[in-house]
Order: sequence, then C-alpha cells, then structure tokens
Amino acid sequence: THAALTGACSDQWQLALGLFSEMATWRIRREEVSFTAAITACQRNSQWPSALLLLRDMEQASLGHQFSYCAAISACGRGGEWQRAAALLEEMAGVGLQLDRISWNAAIAACQSGSQWEPALALLEGMRTRRIVGDTASWNPAISAAGNAGRWDVAIDLLNSMAEVKVDRSTTSYNAAITACERALQWEAVLGLLADMELAGVRRDFITYSAAATVFAKSERPEDELLLLDARLDRSSSNGSRGRLRVAPKAPRLLLEQLGRRGVSGLS
Repeated sequence: THAALTGACSDQWQLALGLFSEMATWRIRREEVSFTAAITACQRNSQWPSALLLLRDMEQASLGHQFSYCAAISACGRGGEWQRAAALLEEMAGVGLQLDRISWNAAIAACQSGSQWEPALALLEGMRTRRIVGDTASWNPAISAAGNAGRWDVAIDLLNSMAEVKVDRSTTSYNAAITACERALQWEAVLGLLADMELAGVRRDFITYSAAATVFAKSERPEDELLLLDARLDRSSSNGSRGRLRVAPKAPRLLLEQLGRRGVSGLS
C-alpha cells in the first residue's frame, strides 16, 4: 500500500519520500518496488542526490534492480550529472545487473543534458560491441548533444549512421540535426537535410520549418525561405489547415516584401 502511495506521489517527491520513510517507522518492509517508486519520484523532479542515497540504502538491504538504477541514472542526467550517470551504468555491470537498451538510453540522455557528445558516442559504441540494438531514443540524444556542443558535422554523421545500422530516423532525429546546423548557420546543410526528409518520407513539423526559416533568414537566403514557405503552404492547403504562418523573427525585409506581393497574410 505504501509503495502504491509513493508511486502516486511521484510528482511530489518530498511527499513520496515522506511516505517511504514512514514505512520504516511502522516497521513495514521496504522492498524493491518501494525503493523504485521513491527513486522514480526523485528522478521526475531532478533530485539526483536523494536518488543516489536511496540506491545506497538498497545496497545495504541487499536489494538491487535495474529499473531502480535506470531511474537513478535519469535523475543524474536531469540534474546535469552525466558523469555520475555513466558511473552508475558501469556499477550496474559490476553488481551483475543486465545492461539493457533502457539503461544505455538513460545514460546517453544524461550526456545530452551536459552537451557531452563524445561520451555519448562512446556509449553508442559500447552498445554496439555488446550487440545491443539501439533505437531512436539511443541516437536522438547523441545528435542533440553534438548540436548543443556546436558540432553540427557530428550531428549529421550520427543521423547518417542511423540509416547505416537500420534505425528509423524520425522527425525528432532530423530536427535535432537541423537545429544543430541552424545554430552554426550551415544553411547548405539544412537544405540537404530537408531534401533528405522529403526523399525518406519523414514528416516535417513546426520545429523543422522554424529552424530552417531562421537559418535562411540569418544567412540572407530569402529565396530558400520562400521555397520553404511554398512547401509549407502546399502542405497546409492539402491538410485543410488555415493556421497562422510563422516566419523567422529576423527575416529580411526583401522576404517580407515578396510575401506581401504574394498576398500572404497572418505572418508572425
């Protein structure tokens, strides 16, 4: 019962830990499910110090479960403690717990929050050598980590590697690479990625168009932004959408004048 209450309070970590502590006061045995629920509450609220303390309490009670470790790894990642997250992954192997895709993905996601693309690549390689098949949740954080560190070239290489290992590239995958190129003002690379999305039949969304429009505007490429707007207008009309169109905030005056002559309204 207390374990269920602890899980129900996962969004209020202090209350969840309070209920968990009461179990000891009332001499209720705390089992793996109780610890996992409490650690998950800490994970969802980025309370990595409390998550690690609970994990150590589990060790003293001779308890251990991979879900508890994964939650603690995620808690460290959300708190920007990617090194602790990677250390916990190694610790899992040391205590004989299975390193599955979920645990590897949690560690890679921790690298994303710290823009640590090199450790993320090392983790992906670790998965490969252990013959653990990754998925988009393995690759997308690594692409974002590279982009956050300014390595747009690495982001594109990772995106291409997904196709080589037959991992589906999602809209999120492409958006992570496009955003990396947008930050580095690599408009030619963005054009290539947009074309690749079209060929692969991957859906474009607002993030795709926004990042692409921004890099074209900053690079003074109004003709490319017009082509992008054409594609979005075609897609909107085919879907029966009449929502407001958004143009990059620093769009050149030439672009806005051309749009005005075309009778496009509702720009923001």
